[in-house]
Formats: sequence, structure tokens, C-alpha cells
Amino acid sequence: MNYFNLHWPRDPFVGDELFPTIDNNCANETCIEQDDWTCLCDITITDEVGFSAEPADADTILSTLTVGAFEPELFGSDYATGVTHSSDSSITIYHKVVGVYALDTIFKLSDEFGETIYLKN
Repeated sequence: MNYFNLHWPRDPFVGDELFPTIDNNCANETCIEQDDWTCLCDITITDEVGFSAEPADADTILSTLTVGAFEPELFGSDYATGVTHSSDSSITIYHKVVGVYALDTIFKLSDEFGETIYLKN
């Protein structure tokens, strides 16, 4: 099994991630409390491209994309060399097919804490 970060909404006052826990009544009963003190939530998975062209900036990427990705280098030659964003050199974009924004496009950028993250398109 592999793990990667998932971005949860943050509490605007405290800054904590807001995901279902027993402490918050399983996200105000959005999910179902289980006997083992965990929350069971219904989910829907959809594969949709976040961007079909270069996004405006890092904030747009961070507010649109929510699924983490592995470093493109781990895929060997499957990905073309990263392309620097046209107006923000801190963003690198990796395509499988040069210039094509697809589900497998990966964005490398910094999150709100300055940590390098990779997000799947």
C-alpha cells in the first residue's frame, strides 16, 4: 500500500485540517460513527482534469487540485522533463505527452507551509 497527502479544508481560526473524527461528531454527522471510534464516510470518485491549459498561479492549483502524486522521476522515462510555469518559476509541470494537460499531468509546487508537494491534474 502507498500513502500520499490529501489536502483537507482548514479551520480558518485554528488552522487545523477539517476531516471527520469522533471529536467533531464525524463531520457533524456527514459520516457514520463506527463501533471502533472511527468514522465511515460515503465517497464518490471522479476522474476529471483540473486544468486543460496552464493554470494562472499556485493559488489556483492549490484550490483546484486535491489528489497528491508521486515524484515524476519515480516513473522513469514515462514523463517528459518538467516545464517551468510561464509566470511562476517555483511551479514545475510534468506531462506524459509534451504540452498536453491530461489526468496524468503532475504539478510540483510549494504548499502554504513552504513544503514541496506534487499534485495530480
